[in-house]
Amino acid sequence: MHEELIEWGKWARNNPDKLSYKSQWYEMIMRGNVPMPSKGYLMNDDRGLQIDEAVTKLARYSLLQYQIFCFYYLCGMSERTIADKMDKRIIPRNRRNRVKQELDKAGAFIAGCLTG
Repeated sequence: MHEELIEWGKWARNNPDKLSYKSQWYEMIMRGNVPMPSKGYLMNDDRGLQIDEAVTKLARYSLLQYQIFCFYYLCGMSERTIADKMDKRIIPRNRRNRVKQELDKAGAFIAGCLTG
């Protein structure tokens, strides 16, 4: 599933007009401000849209998990970088472990949406 989500991130960067939501990520992609360049992707549009719909559901379920998920898969940031950028008021301590936990939960949520 992890590799498929990485491919979704590449797909989303290359097809911003197909995203089912117009978020800050959409605006960043359209302006070309996504920090990680794309080198092609191995995903068809149907599967990309299925994952994109699950990501939209994740955004409604947990904003924190959605943001961490997008930083990791869409922007290509490492868990450590995300933890360093997280506001200490949101995650006061053990930020790196918490980022990993939230990323795992987000991945499980996406997988659940795709199977169910």
